Amino acid sequence: MRWLFIAAWVAGVAATVADLDAILLPAGGVVAAFGAGALRRDAPGGLLARAAGVDVRAIVRAAATLVIVLGVGWMLAGVRALAGA
Repeated sequence: MRWLFIAAWVAGVAATVADLDAILLPAGGVVAAFGAGALRRDAPGGLLARAAGVDVRAIVRAAATLVIVLGVGWMLAGVRALAGA
């Protein structure tokens, strides 16, 4: 499943660079779905991270939220491209 996320991420970046906005709709959907999945899973804390005072769960939640925002943005760009805007 990780390869699906990587493939969608690469396709989204390539579509952004090449200005192929219609490709962004499915890529954004996959990226947003994986971000939502990361929010639902419990992130490992790790003994070293806790000893160093690093809140790994908060970092993972923030990163997953940013991935969701990126995915939704890609989906909106794809919808706009398909609508002809």
